[in-house]
Amino acid sequence: MMMETYSFGEWLKQRRKALRFTQKEVAAQVFCSTAMIKKIEADERQPSVELAQALAATLQLPPEQHPIFVEIARGERPLDALAEGRGSRGAGGSFASSLPTSATPFIGRQAELIEITAKLHQPECRLLTLLGPGGMGKTRLAIEVARQVQANFADGVLFVPLAAVADTAQIPQAIFQAGHLSLAGGDPPPSQIKRLLQRRQMLLVLDNFEQLSDGATLLSELLTVAPQLKLLVTSRERLNLAEEWLFPVSALDEAALLFGQTAVRVQPDFDVAGEATAVAEICQLVGGHPLAVELAASWTRFMPCAQIAAQIAQDLDFLARGSRNTPERHHSLRALFDHSWQLLTPAEQNALAKLSVFHGGFAPEQATAVAGASWPVLLGLVDKSLLETQGDNRFDLHPLTRQYAATKLAESGQAAAAHAAHFAAYLSLAKHLSGWYTSPKAAESFHQSAHEHDNYRAALQWGLENEPIALVLKFVNHLFVFWLRGGYWQEGERWLKTAVAQAPPQESAELCITLAQQSVFAALQGHFAEANPKTQRAYQMARRLEEPWPLVVTLQIQGQSRRDKEGSLAAFAEAIAICQERLDDPQFSGFLGSLLGLQRDRFMGFGMLAEAKASFEASVAHLRTLGDTFWIAYPLGNLGRMALHNGDLDRAHEMISESVAIVRSSGNRGGIADWLLRLGQVQLYRGELAEAEQNLQETLRLYEETDNAFGPPGVLSNLALLAVEQGDLDTAVTYIQDCFSRYSQLRESVRKVDFSSDFLEFGDTLDSLLHAGLVAHAQGDWQTAVTFFTFFENNERGYVAIRPLQEKVTAAKAAIAHKAAVTPAKQLTLDDLLNFWQT
Repeated sequence: MMMETYSFGEWLKQRRKALRFTQKEVAAQVFCSTAMIKKIEADERQPSVELAQALAATLQLPPEQHPIFVEIARGERPLDALAEGRGSRGAGGSFASSLPTSATPFIGRQAELIEITAKLHQPECRLLTLLGPGGMGKTRLAIEVARQVQANFADGVLFVPLAAVADTAQIPQAIFQAGHLSLAGGDPPPSQIKRLLQRRQMLLVLDNFEQLSDGATLLSELLTVAPQLKLLVTSRERLNLAEEWLFPVSALDEAALLFGQTAVRVQPDFDVAGEATAVAEICQLVGGHPLAVELAASWTRFMPCAQIAAQIAQDLDFLARGSRNTPERHHSLRALFDHSWQLLTPAEQNALAKLSVFHGGFAPEQATAVAGASWPVLLGLVDKSLLETQGDNRFDLHPLTRQYAATKLAESGQAAAAHAAHFAAYLSLAKHLSGWYTSPKAAESFHQSAHEHDNYRAALQWGLENEPIALVLKFVNHLFVFWLRGGYWQEGERWLKTAVAQAPPQESAELCITLAQQSVFAALQGHFAEANPKTQRAYQMARRLEEPWPLVVTLQIQGQSRRDKEGSLAAFAEAIAICQERLDDPQFSGFLGSLLGLQRDRFMGFGMLAEAKASFEASVAHLRTLGDTFWIAYPLGNLGRMALHNGDLDRAHEMISESVAIVRSSGNRGGIADWLLRLGQVQLYRGELAEAEQNLQETLRLYEETDNAFGPPGVLSNLALLAVEQGDLDTAVTYIQDCFSRYSQLRESVRKVDFSSDFLEFGDTLDSLLHAGLVAHAQGDWQTAVTFFTFFENNERGYVAIRPLQEKVTAAKAAIAHKAAVTPAKQLTLDDLLNFWQT
């Protein structure tokens, strides 16, 4: 008995000693450190809910007292509450109310427990089905729910196991047996069970109902004759009754904790911390499936977790080794799935096997095209817990279900045909969506492509090994814009490079375009020695092919990559003229908008600001008329950049913020990084330092995730200026050092392919010199500051820094001039300046 004079820690210590447990033994049982047990017994720490539940089981408290114990352990109830007890209130009925006891503690699912108990408290919820695949933990969850709510039912809770019941006519007898009663002669069993329950205020838990779906009508009849009765059902298949409320039981979030507790039981010295990474991989491979987690953990006696993960990835049959006191269907994952497979119709079996070729989910249209699965078949698989529903009208398979279904597909002899159908369907989809990239539907196309990315990957891998390479080249070319704007630069380059390597030497339009697009990804990542030859090879091939589409694509890249004004603008002009001659072709008319936008960017780079501004304004007006919700981000953002350049910070903030919102809504990671950088600059000059730092740091992360070589140096120099504003000069110097180190690496990469480039044609490089001068000024190093400012003035070549930056530099120069006559260090090169901060 708990007494109020004891503290919880003192009671826990006495209880442990009475059971002759050491602190170490208790810690091993509840999967925590010995130090934690010591702190709890010393009243220095309170256990978590999960740990308190585990302690209740380990200290051998009666199951009905576990909820009270948890509340006491958490300090939510007085210490003597356990002595009062909260068992069933009883009503003198003939049922023996009981729940199965569990040999292991209940883990996790606290949110599910709260939601389910809340539903059962609603008067209108009389039949609640916990729906999920086999081995997902439905039974344990139902028992725990019943424990927590049993005090609310005057006649208690009755748990009825139905796994061994094969005939619906035996349901009444199973209920009687669970209550330790016998059927009487005379009346039919359904009548007897109705009469027995009609005045009961109780919760009836019916476990494993899926094979008895034909008997669901009896449940409806029981609810009619027994108005105070509630039913909690576990099933792999919904009952399809009007009274039914559904609660899907999915993956266990605390799968790693379950693995650890199971492993400690079979291997007491299991290294929880040391195996954490491999355990996480195992839990991911099995999709948080509780039974699979427990089966995997049972192997820790024989091999390390990394090897267990490798075995699971290869063979579903590895997950076997059930204990003697578990149902046979739980002895292996295959036995569990075999049971579910036998409950399917032939059409459902055929569809499920073919659906295994999908990865990352699928839409109903693709399911029909690839697997011949109709809506009724898909919904039937959902109702039987073998198919999961997602948002946006999509479906998916649990990883283990997919693995099992794939073995069935291989056994059927239809695997090659299913994969070929999958490749064809996603090639068609990629072509269809690529036509939207330059249209008002661009945002929608990016959303859909993001959903289908895993399917694209699977289809491409199959195609490279089994389909004509010409089709694979078409496929990767259709995905180029998605990879580019989505920030998948390394992956895109890898697929393009692999396709080119397998292509025959004969020149073709598709090979030409693939080479050109591969060069774009290489250049963006700073791999100029690799990019430049491919750019030139593709351009020369396009000229020889004399086909308009490859020529337009390669001319666009020429216009972007050439640094001489005349050559760049000439390439754009030729490409634009070709498209304007073919405005009746959606491919060319759609591409024209992209060309014009890129041409405007070059106008800005070459200092043609009036031309750029007029063009951007016209583009915004045109795209708003079309209802565009994707490409409009670029002219809007560039108008914001021009406002920033002129010092109109409010207008710049308004326009660039709108651009950021647009690119975020479409998942355009490249666009998010570019416009967050500009927004961070605006916020920096507006004095919104916390917001600026947050956006600049996110930009840096996105650039580094996509392996963007050009972006990070500019972000780092802005962060250096921000650190100056925050008064953190050491951090400012660190940022400038990192910035200049990266510029030096980029400069070397450019020199390998273009000795004429001195890297001063890039505006961000010049801005960084001014930022460095401001850092030096803040340090009181006036000569270094003047040296950087002077170098900028001597090499700006018509480039004009943004007005707020000019104002800061002007103020710094005036302050220096007021204090002393300072001359710059003479004859310093850009290399000298970039290396200055490295010493």
